Amino acid sequence: MQQVKISLLVTIFKGSNIVWLNECLASVYCQREYIDEVIIVADGELNPELESAIASWQGKWKINLARLGKNCGPGGASQYGLLQCNNEWVARLDADDIAMSNRFKRQVKFLQENPDVDVLGGYMPEFQGKIEGILAVNYVPLVHKDIAKLLTLRSPLVNSSSVFRVKKALAAGGYKSLMSHEDHLLWMALLKHGAKFANIPYLVGYYRASPEYYKRRRGWQVISTEFAFQRIALQYNYISRFQFWRNLILRIPPRFLPAFLLEKFYNLFLRKTINSKDVNYDIM
Repeated sequence: MQQVKISLLVTIFKGSNIVWLNECLASVYCQREYIDEVIIVADGELNPELESAIASWQGKWKINLARLGKNCGPGGASQYGLLQCNNEWVARLDADDIAMSNRFKRQVKFLQENPDVDVLGGYMPEFQGKIEGILAVNYVPLVHKDIAKLLTLRSPLVNSSSVFRVKKALAAGGYKSLMSHEDHLLWMALLKHGAKFANIPYLVGYYRASPEYYKRRRGWQVISTEFAFQRIALQYNYISRFQFWRNLILRIPPRFLPAFLLEKFYNLFLRKTINSKDVNYDIM
């Protein structure tokens, strides 16, 4: 059975929430037997409070703090972090999200039993405040065929749930310097380069949705970013011209909705709501 050595990659910037970052790292610290190295990318200058929080973690855990001289955005920071990885596999976790306590045990087991898989994800419910405040869960397809089919329309993996082969990702071009959709574009590139995808049918973490979540997903700036993403996907032949126009028609109009209607749209068409009593909250 193959050995799965994982680098954990987290990106932060000066606006990162210290409490949330500590919760994020604590949720993985209890699984450190599965994590060979931790890479935190500082996307530009950090404030003293963040510097102190990271130094505290470095006192009990081997953490490589990789610094960027200026803010490069999520895509640039993720690519810089990817280049620092020394293992075959890299796991992603956003600095405001939380990993389930059995995430890496389950994902490592799956990768050992399925050595042909290159990219792996899982389910991640959204929450606000405490993790008991589950809002919804985005059920993603499990098998490669269904993942590849959905990929041309929307991301079939949650970035914070993903584990993938570093060399495969770099060979596919890595992360592009985008302010959003950088993970979706990477999945498209990996698929084109022959990567095999899978999602495990388990909750692997918790995705934090702030009260401003839906406000940030509407408006002209978001529409401009969406158009740029689709144009790049078309330019690299990740999608066809038909799929380009289909995506714009389906994805842009909801961005004009008020935040409360956009939330209803997400829950109706993109997510399946669940009761919090049906969720196992074993993060620590």
